[in-house]
Amino acid sequence: VGGLSEGRRYRSWFTLDLQSLHRPLDDCIHETPEGDLAVAAGSFGFRGRMGPSALAAFLEGFDGTWRQLSETTGQFVILLHKDGRIWVSSDRGNMAHVYLDTRSGAVSSSYLMLGDAGRPHTVDRLSLLERLYLGSTTGERTVFREIDRLPAAHAIEMTPDAMKLTALDVASQPSSPRSFRDAVDDVRSRLIELFTAYRTMHPGRITTPLTGGFDSRLIVAVLRAVGATPDLLVYGGASDIDVRIAKNIAAVEGLTLDHIDKSEHPTPSADEFPAVLEESFVTHDGRGTLGVFGNGSDIPSRIRRAADGAMYLNGGGGEIYRNFWKVLNAGTTVIDFLHHRYERIDRRALRDPADWNRMLERLADAYADLVGAQDGCLTREQIDGLYVRQRIRYWMSPDNQVNNLFGPAMLPFSEPALTEPSLRLPVPWRENGRFQAALITSLDAGLASYPSAYGWSFDAVAPLKTRLRTWLKLRIPTFIRRRYQRRAYAQLTFMPERPFWAQSPWREAVFEDRPLRISEYVDVEAIHGKNQLNRAFTLELLLRRFT
Repeated sequence: VGGLSEGRRYRSWFTLDLQSLHRPLDDCIHETPEGDLAVAAGSFGFRGRMGPSALAAFLEGFDGTWRQLSETTGQFVILLHKDGRIWVSSDRGNMAHVYLDTRSGAVSSSYLMLGDAGRPHTVDRLSLLERLYLGSTTGERTVFREIDRLPAAHAIEMTPDAMKLTALDVASQPSSPRSFRDAVDDVRSRLIELFTAYRTMHPGRITTPLTGGFDSRLIVAVLRAVGATPDLLVYGGASDIDVRIAKNIAAVEGLTLDHIDKSEHPTPSADEFPAVLEESFVTHDGRGTLGVFGNGSDIPSRIRRAADGAMYLNGGGGEIYRNFWKVLNAGTTVIDFLHHRYERIDRRALRDPADWNRMLERLADAYADLVGAQDGCLTREQIDGLYVRQRIRYWMSPDNQVNNLFGPAMLPFSEPALTEPSLRLPVPWRENGRFQAALITSLDAGLASYPSAYGWSFDAVAPLKTRLRTWLKLRIPTFIRRRYQRRAYAQLTFMPERPFWAQSPWREAVFEDRPLRISEYVDVEAIHGKNQLNRAFTLELLLRRFT
């Protein structure tokens, strides 16, 4: 379940270890007098309930088929012990990850705990590079060959004699909208239904960010439409446009706003830094799409927004209503799509430059599997499906799992009730946030009328210049974009100064004078992007711990 501060162990023909970091274990467990058990890591909602009562209802009706998953909300891993068997599954959108040790058969929602239990491990070179350059691995593979992810839309069933994986039938086929207005009305009603369920499950305090962008504005608009008044947060410096917009909206609307500037957090001393880093490493489960090195401000900010039992709603994933990949229509191959997306990444630090294309070729197979692109070409729906099944699932969801260590936390735009119909939205409706702006306006016209970070308010049409620029960019053929990106890649500049944790004495406080194992794969001194360097150092911690 993650973390190390509270634990509980169950023994029978199996051994079940539960660990919690900040949330009481009793909030995520239901036990019966007969010895049956239901446990959820994350935020599990079922038929308008959350916590032990939701688990009790799900366990009582469970018949081994997982048909009840269609009535759940939230992102979670659920474990059931009933009738002498154990079942494990992720949520219906597969947003919470389950890990399997291929040698021992051990299963965990924590990558770090499973890795610690089964070390030493061997490195999957291309997966390590994928994690380094792209922030996460995609599909079943992880950095270590002995640890796999549970495949999407699968559950585990265990008996004293065997363990098997079972495919789940969780997909649905929503119809294409007849018109723009019909689509807005349909999604609006889905949002109202989902957020009403959130409020029913958690009638207490709700916190959520507010920025100058579409996603946070939409979250706040829906909350207000269902009668909730959230406590708002904004991150950044006082002069940042997101901060200025959020403060203006909060002041005029009379909303509570907590401004958090992480740069003001004091830099830990070299003596303090190893303990700060270890806490971050454990909290992020040895993952972290941006890495785990920092000034120690991350965990206090998460505790702050979860105070008083608040439910945290993250607006990440709202791009399901926009053209995130900036691709016009169907017909592009998966490999061309990957080059379009990742060509500009600075990879000059690679020990073997050929590893880049090897990584992309294998990644193309994983992307094709995610959306069922059998012939290597992507349909329009598959292009948009990659945003849900790759970007949200593997890039955003790990952070949501971290949020759930501190209190109930939801990633609303990953809920299948919203993602599945979003795949049918035509490209012209997505451009420049047209559809999302219409949603915000339909829910809360007053909130839509405030300025945005894009230069126009959401109750207005994007400027003609912006629309023309978008129209032209989308019609540049992929192979021409690729050439342009190569030129841009050749002109990448070096970052002016390395962050404190990459300098002496903090670096020596963590790594001492021992050679870096990550140097087998990349030249760390040739890495000049902060996030890339952070991930390289985070991988170094994993390599030292697991190999």
